[in-house]
Amino acid sequence: MDWKTHEVIDKQPPGADFWEWSGTKPEDYQPRVVESELEIFVEFYTFSEWGTDAIHYHYDRYEPGSYIPTSTTDRIIARGVGGTLI
Repeated sequence: MDWKTHEVIDKQPPGADFWEWSGTKPEDYQPRVVESELEIFVEFYTFSEWGTDAIHYHYDRYEPGSYIPTSTTDRIIARGVGGTLI
């Protein structure tokens, strides 16, 4: 699924084993939603070729019944060598 300059991914992009990683590589790239009575967590990864190839980690928190996040995280966890400038 494309999302602006990002593509939501469910597995590591080809060649990413040779990229620069900011920490441990994820074992599972599947998007996930965790619900409780107090909050909902949404976690997913995206791949972007904008500027430099990169994998982003996204983590958003919501109150039940709301589409407005109470907090969001977008962190680059890996960078490659290629990319696209528009």
